[in-house]
Amino acid sequence: MTQTPSPRTPFRYFAIFGAMRTGSNLLERSLDSYEGLTGLGELYNSVFVGKTNGEPLLGVTVKERNSDPVAFLNRVIDETPGIPGFRIFQGHDARMIDYIARDPYCAKIILRRSAVDSFISLNIARETGQWMLTNEENRRLVKITFDAAEYEPYRDELDAHYAMIRRKMRLAGQAPFEVAYGELRDVEILNGAADYIGAKRMLTA
Repeated sequence: MTQTPSPRTPFRYFAIFGAMRTGSNLLERSLDSYEGLTGLGELYNSVFVGKTNGEPLLGVTVKERNSDPVAFLNRVIDETPGIPGFRIFQGHDARMIDYIARDPYCAKIILRRSAVDSFISLNIARETGQWMLTNEENRRLVKITFDAAEYEPYRDELDAHYAMIRRKMRLAGQAPFEVAYGELRDVEILNGAADYIGAKRMLTA
């Protein structure tokens, strides 16, 4: 007997589960270019709300956000045109990592990059001070020393973080949309992610 699939729960917001130096800035900016999707930065960073160098989102301070992070999220959803989204990493508010991973109204995107590449990129960014590069001509070149003793706990912590969020999603019956670093300029993958979230119009390039 053929069954008719049930309608998908409409998402109220999207979250990119990533880590530093995985390409999350690029993914968020790409999704922000779709009509009806709005990228808001890092809503639950421990030292700022939203964009690194911008005004606090909705005028909310870190202390105010931390006092009731779910109420803040609901306000963001209510006061943002279209479907808002943000990036969330390990080290961000653990209460919200748990909440978002289990929330059926969140379109969850898992972004991963090779741990070795992320580790090297992180050390280069620390050495050069370039955390986001929008013009390739401004790139500063530097050589770093690969420290295996430093890398191994970094890799293990990263693997444990991703395993934890995947487990939370599975226990809640939630399925994420997965994106690899090498797919960040693949318009078909980006269209798939945008369609999953709920964008109505896809990109051609």
